[in-house]
Amino acid sequence: MSYKEIYELSNELYAERLELVEERIEQIIRESAIEPALQIISEVRQSASTLLKTIAQIKNLTIYSIHSLIKKITRKAMPTRHMP
Repeated sequence: MSYKEIYELSNELYAERLELVEERIEQIIRESAIEPALQIISEVRQSASTLLKTIAQIKNLTIYSIHSLIKKITRKAMPTRHMP
């Protein structure tokens, strides 16, 4: 094998390796951009689901149950005083 053939083969191999490296870099960039976005979408979907369930529960409450709920909440929030 002549020096010229070795040099050409070496250049071809280098070009192939360079192309593979460039493809991998592009893949890493895409993956790093996609993963956080998918995580955010998943979190938003879970929050929306929870919100819709809460809204459905609130719609089913009667005036009496809303009043009872408010009493329970304010009772927990208000400090109790002990008589001496």
